[in-house]
Order: sequence, then C-alpha cells, then structure tokens
Amino acid sequence: MEIVARIVSDAQVSETKSGKKVVNFSVAINDYYKPKNGEGVQTTTFVRCAYWNSEAIAPRLLKGVLVELYGRIGVEAYTNKSGEPVGVINFHANRIKLHTGKQTGQENVVQNAPATSAPSGNDSDDDLPF
Repeated sequence: MEIVARIVSDAQVSETKSGKKVVNFSVAINDYYKPKNGEGVQTTTFVRCAYWNSEAIAPRLLKGVLVELYGRIGVEAYTNKSGEPVGVINFHANRIKLHTGKQTGQENVVQNAPATSAPSGNDSDDDLPF
C-alpha cells in the first residue's frame, strides 16, 4: 500500500526489549470532497507509522515534511481511560520517499530489506475476507 502525507511531529527512535530499534512518527492525510448539493468538506486522517529498517532516517523525518510511504496497514481498537472506544490506524513502512520541498527541490528514497514488525500475536492473514 502507498500513502502520501505530512509528518505531524518529529520522529522518535525507540528500542524493543530485544534491542531492535524502530522509528516512530505520525502523519496526517488530508482529503477534500464536495457532496452533491453541498459545500466542500475537508477531512484529516491521522496514521501512526513505524519504520524498522534503519534509525538513520529519523533526523530527516521532521514535522511538516511530505513523505510517500510504502508498506502495510493495520488497525487497533481499544477503550480509553474515559471508557470510550478508540480506533487507531498503524502503518508499517518498508520504504520511505521524502519530498523535501522547495528548499532543495530534491526527493530522497530510503529503501532497505522489508520491514518487520514487533510480534503482536495477532498478525494472522488467515482471517482476511479476500
């Protein structure tokens, strides 16, 4: 899957108990549509992202940078402290393309071996409807 979005806060590098490093960041995907006989509607979807291939990219994943991400998507549901149900979209990136904008006019691609996610115990593709 591919998504293009803006980073909403600087990336953070964290380490698992086994010593594996992961780069975590969030992006905002903006969408605009105009329903029939209605005014235009702007929506924003926030997605949490993880990149497991190399922490060296973290200093370049800064708030406001436009990125093109390739990888797989997942969802998580839980109940927050207020007792309300919450849904979260997670993206496990295995390739990142930086669109650095007007300053340099450059695009950079970071591609390594396929990303692996931390085992969660429920990553089974056996129950997919397609």
